[in-house]
Amino acid sequence: MVKRALNLSSRTQILVCVCLQTNYGDIEFGFYPSVAPKTVEHIYKLVRLGGYNTNHFFRVEKGFVAQVADVASGRSAPMNEEQRREAEKTVIGEFSQVKHVRGILSMGR
Repeated sequence: MVKRALNLSSRTQILVCVCLQTNYGDIEFGFYPSVAPKTVEHIYKLVRLGGYNTNHFFRVEKGFVAQVADVASGRSAPMNEEQRREAEKTVIGEFSQVKHVRGILSMGR
């Protein structure tokens, strides 16, 4: 369940923050639209629409990775029409020089 979603702005860029509430505690995520604007816009819209509510983590390896299920097929509740339309959109690949290090969010394609 998404607990809150906020926009925090600074002089140089906007950081989009999302907090997911789980049975094991809250997980806070930060997204940088300056690195992947279309992807951030898409995910943030899904969050606001409740698209990740009832979704689940299908792989958790302590200290390494936590993978969440696909928003369209990994939910335990049906999506409404607006959620489905957004979830089924194809987002262009936005590749960058950001390294995959501890704390970085990555998305499979």
